[in-house]
Parts: sequence; structure tokens; C-alpha cells
Amino acid sequence: MELITTGERTVFADDVIKNRGLVRAKHLTWTEPRNGLIVYAGKEFLRVIFLTGVNTAASYFNIKAGEVAAGEWQILYTADMKEIVEVA
Repeated sequence: MELITTGERTVFADDVIKNRGLVRAKHLTWTEPRNGLIVYAGKEFLRVIFLTGVNTAASYFNIKAGEVAAGEWQILYTADMKEIVEVA
């Protein structure tokens, strides 16, 4: 199961990535991965909310399909906690 589809432009596979999916993601500029919940799953980017660890504040980050294809992200994704997809 592929997370990214390539063609004329790089986009997320909308039959795989869904809202409310769980993600463990690490951008190459981060020292540690972040665990979060996908709140927007579009073709070009995903918006993921996560707890910052400061009080109970929530924040978000975006994962762009082009950056995933370029190898800038390490991602573990699951929609059902039965099957986990890895992009490294």
C-alpha cells in the first residue's frame, strides 16, 4: 500500500490517507518524532494535531506530499491500528 502517488504532480493517495488516521512523523530538521492525529487529509498536504507537552496545549504541523516524496519525512501511519504503513 503506497502512501504517495506520483505522476504529473506528487499527491497523497486519498484511498489510503484518511482523516482521523494516526501518525508518527519526523521531519529531517527535527530531533524527535511527533505523534498526532490527521485532521485534514488533502491531496497536497496533511494537517496533523499533536500535544506539545507544555500543559495540555495542542499544536499542528503540515506534511506536504512533495516533501515526503523528496525524503524529508519519516512517517508511520495507521488508520485502524492493525496495519501500519512506513515511509522512510
